[in-house]
Amino acid sequence: RPFAASPSRAMTTAADSALAAMPGPPPKGKPFTANPALRMILLQSQMAEAVKGPPSSEVASAAPAARPPMDVLIPEAGSTLPANIPLEEVLPEVSSPDLDDKVAAVAVDLQCQDESDPRVQLRRVAASQQLGGPMEEQLQLVTSTLSSLRAANDNSGVEKSREAEALGGQSSSQQWPSPALALCALGEAHLGVESLKEALAAATEALEIARASSDRSMEAAALYVLVKVHFLGLRSEGALQFAREALETSRELGVTWSEAASLLSIAEARLASAGSTGVAMAAAKAKVEVARDGESRWALLAELLIVVRAVLADEDRRDALQVIRDFLRVVHDLGATWRETTLHDVGRFATQDALEEGSLAVASSMLADIRTAGCDEKAEASALLMVAHARLSSEDLDAAMAGIREASVVFQRLGLREGIGVAWILSTDVHIAQQRPDDALRTASAALKLFRELRHSKGEGLALLRVAFALLAQRQAARGAAVRAAALRALTVARGIADRRCEAFALYALVRVSAEAHMPEQALKLGSEAGRLFCDVEERLGVAALLTALCGAHLELFSAEAAVSAAQDALSTLREVGDRMSRALALQSLAQAHFANDSPDEALQAAAEALEIFRELEDSKSEDATLMTVLKANLAKGSLDAVVQTGERARRRATASGDRHQEAVVLRILAKAYLGKQMSEQALSTAREALQIFKELGDKAGESAMVQMVINAEMADEKIGPSKALETAREAVQRFKDEGDRENEAKALQTVAKTHLAKKEHHRAARVAKDAQSILSKLGDTSGEIAMLQTAVDAHLSRPDREGPEDALQIVLDALSAFRDRDNIQGEARGLQVLAMVYVAKKEPEAAVRVVQDAVPLFRELCDKKGEMELLQSVINGNLVKEGMESSDEALRAVKIALMLCNQSDYKQGQAAMLLTTFKILLAREKPERAMQAADEALKIFKDLGDSHGEAEVVHMTAKAYLAREENKKALQAAQQAVALFRKLGDKKYERAALQTLTATQSARGEHTLAFEACEEALALARGVSDLEGEAKMLQEVCKTHLAKGGREAADSTTRIAKESLALFQKIGDRSGEGAAWH
Repeated sequence: RPFAASPSRAMTTAADSALAAMPGPPPKGKPFTANPALRMILLQSQMAEAVKGPPSSEVASAAPAARPPMDVLIPEAGSTLPANIPLEEVLPEVSSPDLDDKVAAVAVDLQCQDESDPRVQLRRVAASQQLGGPMEEQLQLVTSTLSSLRAANDNSGVEKSREAEALGGQSSSQQWPSPALALCALGEAHLGVESLKEALAAATEALEIARASSDRSMEAAALYVLVKVHFLGLRSEGALQFAREALETSRELGVTWSEAASLLSIAEARLASAGSTGVAMAAAKAKVEVARDGESRWALLAELLIVVRAVLADEDRRDALQVIRDFLRVVHDLGATWRETTLHDVGRFATQDALEEGSLAVASSMLADIRTAGCDEKAEASALLMVAHARLSSEDLDAAMAGIREASVVFQRLGLREGIGVAWILSTDVHIAQQRPDDALRTASAALKLFRELRHSKGEGLALLRVAFALLAQRQAARGAAVRAAALRALTVARGIADRRCEAFALYALVRVSAEAHMPEQALKLGSEAGRLFCDVEERLGVAALLTALCGAHLELFSAEAAVSAAQDALSTLREVGDRMSRALALQSLAQAHFANDSPDEALQAAAEALEIFRELEDSKSEDATLMTVLKANLAKGSLDAVVQTGERARRRATASGDRHQEAVVLRILAKAYLGKQMSEQALSTAREALQIFKELGDKAGESAMVQMVINAEMADEKIGPSKALETAREAVQRFKDEGDRENEAKALQTVAKTHLAKKEHHRAARVAKDAQSILSKLGDTSGEIAMLQTAVDAHLSRPDREGPEDALQIVLDALSAFRDRDNIQGEARGLQVLAMVYVAKKEPEAAVRVVQDAVPLFRELCDKKGEMELLQSVINGNLVKEGMESSDEALRAVKIALMLCNQSDYKQGQAAMLLTTFKILLAREKPERAMQAADEALKIFKDLGDSHGEAEVVHMTAKAYLAREENKKALQAAQQAVALFRKLGDKKYERAALQTLTATQSARGEHTLAFEACEEALALARGVSDLEGEAKMLQEVCKTHLAKGGREAADSTTRIAKESLALFQKIGDRSGEGAAWH
């Protein structure tokens, strides 16, 4: 089922237990989920004893022969932490060389659609049953799957024998799932239509196969089906209705055998504590009524199972009770549920009335009751952990850790090793919340070693997750392999015991590490399954954390709108139930998404809120990362003074923390701001300082980028000029050449080429770029080769002669031919992108979009969604049809093809851009009504995307269209709306342009005073950001307004102002503007 993380999806607001919660502090103020009815259970200390079955030979063989020593749990002298365990000792998989391949295999398997594969068929069966598909269809599908599995296993046996003989006793054939899986699914399908005889036969056969093959997991699955068969064998109609409702709810939730065992363990404990089945049944029936009105279906199922279990005892159904005991014993032997601390599962399934009392109050009250009654120490230690978890929820971290330590001492004295492991896992969460990842890793490793000694799969899976999240909290790229190893092992453990919650978090960890490794497609594939599982187990915090992580993947794929949507959905949940750190991280992601979506003001708003939380939590690293977004957003909106002010503060922070790389990155942004402010000396000194740091750090990529920045600053400094810039570029080339660094030598050559281009030495620029392209081709660096090709193309396109575009076209065709000769599909796809852009420059839009048509299949063959989106964005935009071509047939044909491509690739931004171009084309063809329809469609798409800038642009263009048609009233309304929209966005450049349109409109209406006011406002904006072109254009508009007003004084003013605009146009080299000023 596709992952749909709609906020309206009914999910529990109950906090998860400490063991299955996200790492880090649970949400502030989130209600504690322990049911008050558990107090009696704790008082009577019957949590574990109630679920223990009689010993068996199987149990004895599964248990350790002797209890291992507990010195791993003893803190070092003077420390509250366990003894340090090397990561390689508890996670030997970390040294595996094929971890990346294994993660990729998981993602591919999740996307497998081969209908002949029995595993795919089984997934379809499970989905159909959970979604309530037609029973006939389910039976037909599962029968077919069973036949396939029987045949596959038979054939597999023959092939294995042959392979083993050929390979000297070893076989590599694929292991198909057991037919017992399909038999269990068949039993479920028969249960759906209450064909008990057929369901019993299928489950019994599955059980026989499982026991014959010693497959304990499959045995548990078969026993679970038998348990449900007995549920439907209840005698009284009222009890049977409860059983039917329980099975229907279980089917909707897709409850697995281990999840069912946890619920049944709780039912056993509740019955034991109540003293009589009648009391337990009455209490559970009352809670069923409450749960039916609540949001959590898991809480409803928990109470329904208690009722059903009580009825079985009341009716003295010994056969059914024995099956339940057998089922729970097998599950406990597998370590799939808690053996000594069933309490920790109870909190997941509390009803709404239990949630409203508040976490700390409920937990503290339970602890007080236990101490007053003088119960055994095990109950008191369990309650201490509940209080600690509640304090963790309220972010009282010191008190939480104190409670964990107190509980650990008791558990250790009593020899209750499972309780000690639970305490270590909870302390890991506290350490992560305290930003102490090294301590978190230490406690998680201790828990992992302990649970492995206990052969406790559930505890092992949760400990592996804590190891993964502690490693992620260290924020070290080198830890990626260890995270993969821990998450993959957790995934294997979770699937082995059918623990979907653990499986979801393991996939989430793989999403995180995939996104951080810049593998967005893989992250999204894994995230789809993780999201589905989180929704099934009603884990809202898991969904929110996953959406935050996927935000980065969307950004890497240039899906800024999807990133904004994901971050907003995550934030919506976290504002309701999340902790401060999770909320701040979602705000940080939202700020980055808004920035990528060309919404700098929204980015700054989200970043400001995130910064406030990070400062409260004293998370300096996250604060520094968010400051970078603030810098970039201010730079994008032209707020250069804000960039300088924030940048200097960020620089001081980086210097104080000793983070040289961060300091260099900040200096690079500051250099850009100084260049924008035309402060060339400051720009040059700042750029040189950043360059020196990158050199000292040995960061070749940073050094190469800063060489270009230094050259830009030298070009802008009139005292230095192009000659010095060229010398700097050549020095960089020689430096990399002397070091034998061919790749960066080529990149430095690109800088030389760009410098020649700035000096208008076009042929030299093209020649140098070609040399760099040749070097990178020999190195097999396709991306670098394409970058050099683009520089050479830019050089030819910048030539003033007519042959320039043709030469640009020829070098691209030559490069494409070379890529095809080498079967370099990536090079061919990227080369076609460059070719399309050449055709756009040559004003051949139809040829450009037809090239895009050829390139899209190549990107899809490469599974390169990011490349496909880059291609569409670079060609299909507002520049596809150049000004003056709107009335041509070629323009119309090009737009039609472009719209088709956008629809096929679901590129909404491109659709809106092409509809806007259609608007211009239809106006040029004198079809204003249809043109306005196209503008309305474009406006709707921009609104749906949340693209305020696109929306404002449409409104501005319609204002100009109304003005051209002399519909001045409509033009005035649209122009005023455009000014307001751009002002709200903080986009001074476009606000100035909209004010220019407003001025022309008011002048046309004879409102000269208002027109002059708008002119003055626009001039102030242009001068405020040193926009010489904008200032010159507005001076021209002032001239036009004076001329429209008329009179001798207006003529004198026009002459004076026209000379000012002429000087500005001459300064920026705008020949067209010069002509308009002379006129």
